[in-house]
Amino acid sequence: VVAKNLTPNTVYQYKVNNSLSVKAVMDIGSPNATSNDYNRLAYIKYAQVTWKTGNFVFQGGLIPTLLFNMQEKFWGYRYIYKSFQDQYKFGSSADLGLMVAYKFADWVSADVIMTNGEGYKKVQGDLGFQYGLGLTFMPVEGLSVRLYGGLNDATVADKVNVYNYAAFVGYKNKSFLLGGEFAMMQNS
Repeated sequence: VVAKNLTPNTVYQYKVNNSLSVKAVMDIGSPNATSNDYNRLAYIKYAQVTWKTGNFVFQGGLIPTLLFNMQEKFWGYRYIYKSFQDQYKFGSSADLGLMVAYKFADWVSADVIMTNGEGYKKVQGDLGFQYGLGLTFMPVEGLSVRLYGGLNDATVADKVNVYNYAAFVGYKNKSFLLGGEFAMMQNS
């Protein structure tokens, strides 16, 4: 289920030159998920530096993770309820880390990310990191395919690493949108 942007946010951005830009987004949300909670919490969702040159993009700071970003952009709306991957802690929509992306051609790109794995509302609470690799394909007009794999370091000696996998396929034209998604987590 999706709806237009429901939370107010403030965006600050500055383009240093054609390659370098900075951006900060302050968002306001509810600390609890109950409908009768009228408390609001302001937090920084993004605080990033972006460097673009040719087909190469580098982002650092509190950055979008691209885990389910493509799906939200494909539909053109935000979820009313948390997405499946967000609800079951596959990862956060933003996190403190570094991301590198490269567009090989108009129809294929790849991105690699390393974050602290705590999300945008928490400080580093353990020594583990979260790593991800994404591939995006747009082979014909209207068709979008996204494949993603992630690894979350085990932070306790007797625990194992957590792996997550996701795939999204969507088709969009003037008359309709159609999409499907697969998500799986191991060792959670």
